[in-house]
Amino acid sequence: MRDQSGYRAFRTHAIEQGLDAVKRLAISDYDESADVHSRYTQSIALRAARRWVQNNVSDLLAEDPGKAIHIRRMLGIPASHSLVRPEPWPWYGKLGIFLIPHWLTWQHTRRQLAKTRTYEGRSYLYETFYDRVVTCRLNRYTPAVDQAIQSMPLLSYVNARQLDRLDAGWFTAVRKVGVESFARIEHYAQLQLNV
Repeated sequence: MRDQSGYRAFRTHAIEQGLDAVKRLAISDYDESADVHSRYTQSIALRAARRWVQNNVSDLLAEDPGKAIHIRRMLGIPASHSLVRPEPWPWYGKLGIFLIPHWLTWQHTRRQLAKTRTYEGRSYLYETFYDRVVTCRLNRYTPAVDQAIQSMPLLSYVNARQLDRLDAGWFTAVRKVGVESFARIEHYAQLQLNV
């Protein structure tokens, strides 16, 4: 029971911090809670809290290493993954990763990220551990990258490099109507940009 109350306090603090960050980014003082369903505002608050935790993992762990269990629960990260940022690779490790084929690093990353329940948790793990493993070197972990890693067939090196440039909303919409080929998704994305 003590763990449950500790997590509640941690979650409440994270939600407050996340909402403060959202309010600082707001352009106007429009009160969206006045005409939006409460489940939607709770969802926004929870995503903001997860984003805040994702961005402050190292500070939270430095403050109290006992918070690791709460961080894992909030981000949906299993206990088999470390939360601590690894040391940089030596020169021979950096050289060696280029000798590993793209399909092998992509599959490894897919298997490891599939164990995590939330987008924010997968994003944290990718940026902390797997960004240096995936040979296509994406600029950032976006929802489009997340969907491709989770559910698309293996992409070529060239196609995987273009993933983080695609609009996540467009990528999701095209996937929902049944387009599975990356070439067709990219074609429709180019048409959308030209409109």
